[in-house]
Amino acid sequence: MRFLFALLSLWPIFTWGNAFRIPYQNELTEINPLNLRSASGAYIHQALFRNLLWINEKNELTTDLAKKCVWTHSRKLTCTLKENLKWSDGSRLTADDFLQTYEFILSPQSPFTRKEMLFTIANARQYAQGAIKSFADVGIRKKNKNAIEYELAEIDPEFEFKLALPMIAPVKQKNFNLDQPLISSGPYRLKSYDTKNLEINLESNPFYHQTNSRPNIAFIYISDDSIQIPMFSKNEIDLVRRIPTAQIPQWKKDPSFLDIEVLRFDYIGFNISKLDKPTRIALAEAIDYSEWQNLLNSVGRPGCYAFSNTALDQPICLKTNKKKTKLTTTRPASFEIAYSHLGGEDHQRTAEWLKSEWKKYLDIEITPMQLENKVFINTLKNSLPAIFRKGVPLETPLCYSAVKIFEPENPENLYHLSDSDLKDKISKLKKEQNKTKQKILCKAIIEHIKSNALIIPTGRYDLSILLRTPYRKLKFNKLNMADFSQY
Repeated sequence: MRFLFALLSLWPIFTWGNAFRIPYQNELTEINPLNLRSASGAYIHQALFRNLLWINEKNELTTDLAKKCVWTHSRKLTCTLKENLKWSDGSRLTADDFLQTYEFILSPQSPFTRKEMLFTIANARQYAQGAIKSFADVGIRKKNKNAIEYELAEIDPEFEFKLALPMIAPVKQKNFNLDQPLISSGPYRLKSYDTKNLEINLESNPFYHQTNSRPNIAFIYISDDSIQIPMFSKNEIDLVRRIPTAQIPQWKKDPSFLDIEVLRFDYIGFNISKLDKPTRIALAEAIDYSEWQNLLNSVGRPGCYAFSNTALDQPICLKTNKKKTKLTTTRPASFEIAYSHLGGEDHQRTAEWLKSEWKKYLDIEITPMQLENKVFINTLKNSLPAIFRKGVPLETPLCYSAVKIFEPENPENLYHLSDSDLKDKISKLKKEQNKTKQKILCKAIIEHIKSNALIIPTGRYDLSILLRTPYRKLKFNKLNMADFSQY
């Protein structure tokens, strides 16, 4: 091994077995894509499993396993598969595989947490809840061996985008034990899995419909992402998935540096039962957002609701109260601000800086509280802190994908609001198909959230990564999904 590392230091482009080495930390809880909670950053699954469509870097839908998808009615979509699709074992991939997967996902006995993605399909929710016993009554039908028709119970502008995500991609098998052969649909297939070192090796799938030449990939488990840059510098990995903001200036001129705009709805949240509206407004205004932007070397300004141009024509930003008077309303002596350790030093720096700002201008004592991620998630569910930092990766470039966290039934809703006006606006947005009207509704919803100081948005998110020169053909869309098909 020492001899190998010596070789790596002499030839920067040399890799183990000519493999593209990508680190992962928490991505692989299970190889089954149906168990994913979010597609953002799930690079292993995006290499192995593909769906009918794909979302490109311009937020446009393009075909993948589908030849075309056509709306024949506002609530009926027909998708025709490409000819002669095959699984990674060479067997045919047909419309039956999609239907069997949907039945598997929606089964009342299935454990999949994201089955609600299919609930706008007619009778899908009822089948998943056991109210309807036959899957044949669900609005998904095979028109022929290569065509599927979806009948929706209600208009859903997000539905096509969902057909680009791995969480409802077709799967060939129900048992995803890696001791057994893994059958996949994407540009790669499993070559080997080192259970001792948790290294997953992939090779190009010769049966994928795009027969480009692709390098082998080694996904290497790294328990602490702070060591990614040292490993990159030693040529032990070829991708750094996130550069800490403090190190961005020193890497910007490096040929491996790459900035990727990622659509997220990250924010500083407030427990509205602990913090009244005047206090929330004061906290939001007593921040120098330009200074916060400089602190994080951020392209986008914190304090701005910045979505894709599909959702908003321009960002909507909070203003700083330049007078910055001390808060006089009745309040507890101190608050905690909780955040996950997965945010690394960036979240810690932000929490410490906010503590200083709020002490200086509002005379409020803030206690930063970094929590292990599982503890953090349980804390948000069971005992919501007064202030917390929450990350929300978006699954579509539409405004609804962000603001639906305020819907009463949404699992991301930590507020338990009884705000009928906000609920009504979001409901209208969910069903609106006209893009111009979507933007008008989106702006009204954001202005409502802003005027009630429900959150402080952290602004446009740019993911700064390092990607070694031989692998610069790899493309990322704005949902942080990697397109491994392009080699």
